[in-house]
Amino acid sequence: MKLLKTAALSILIFIAFGCSNGRLKPLGASRDPFLDLVAINDMNNSLRISIIYDEHTEYNFGLFVDVLVENISDQEIFLPSNSSVLRAFINKDNAWVEVENGAIYLGNGGILNFKGGVGASWKTLVYPVLGSSLENIGSLTNVRILVVGEFMSKGKKTGKPVAAYVDLIMKR
Repeated sequence: MKLLKTAALSILIFIAFGCSNGRLKPLGASRDPFLDLVAINDMNNSLRISIIYDEHTEYNFGLFVDVLVENISDQEIFLPSNSSVLRAFINKDNAWVEVENGAIYLGNGGILNFKGGVGASWKTLVYPVLGSSLENIGSLTNVRILVVGEFMSKGKKTGKPVAAYVDLIMKR
């Protein structure tokens, strides 16, 4: 009888854990809906973006935001010069809403060299234009800045996207 109970318990344990991917989701944890909105697998792994705080301790709406984009991978990354390279989102009513980036980027895009190489970073600006998006948001608002690029191989774009984001609290 003891052998039968042990076998039954073993089967239950196998069913409960053996069929899973080995990663248990903590209770109450939820996936950030932003990751579904953007849907790029390589997020914050190969590319890093950070806010540069020089003279300000806080950014107010209506100011350009200084950012540093860094390639932290072993591959070159192409960054386009159009408005898709840096995007801005606000968290409004527990949802991410894209707002216009008023900054203009010149040229045909640029290449970030691999990690540790000369030219592996890019200092630039982003200008979240909030306009009517300011309705129903508080005096302090979470703004997410997203940079999107593309891996390169042997001097050619691969079509494989890469991205990174950073959060910033902006004040009205």
